[in-house]
Amino acid sequence: MPPVRLTSASAALVDGVVGVVADRPSAKAVKVGLHVLCRLCPWSRNRVKAVDAGAVSALVLLLLDEGCGGDRHACELAIVAIDHIGGCTEGHLALMAHPTGLAAVACAATRLSAAGTESAVRALHAVATGRGRGRGGARAGPGAAVAGRTRRRGRPSAGIPMPCECVSRERGRKEGEKQRKGKEIR
Repeated sequence: MPPVRLTSASAALVDGVVGVVADRPSAKAVKVGLHVLCRLCPWSRNRVKAVDAGAVSALVLLLLDEGCGGDRHACELAIVAIDHIGGCTEGHLALMAHPTGLAAVACAATRLSAAGTESAVRALHAVATGRGRGRGGARAGPGAAVAGRTRRRGRPSAGIPMPCECVSRERGRKEGEKQRKGKEIR
């Protein structure tokens, strides 16, 4: 599909794709839906349409159900889509508003490839710093608004970057274990 058509996807198309991911008729249909979301969501208008269609909730539930122990490729695609959607204010607010959104992304970050982990950390960083563009295109910077929302939800504002630290520690531990195993084999 040419980029011109991707930038102006209809709301009905985005609703349909999110519906396929949420309903999960088959594993292949979910993967195709995730690929389409990953292609549509780098553009800001489509991000907002995806949030309005309930993509964040569907993707987080997919991460929770798959547990990253099932189909890793589907989990990585879901994380990439969450990363793209988190690039707008509505996206990272929807991720933060979901009761298990941050926990699911942080948990997935410890079990995926380096690229998947990078996407998960970017999504968590978007929530922590308040990065993104709103409907009006105004830049939302870090500040008291994000900290206030997290405090109202019962999370201390300093606790949001914590999953990022856990991810980096977990990646370092896994790499150290791989190096030790490599030395034992030789």
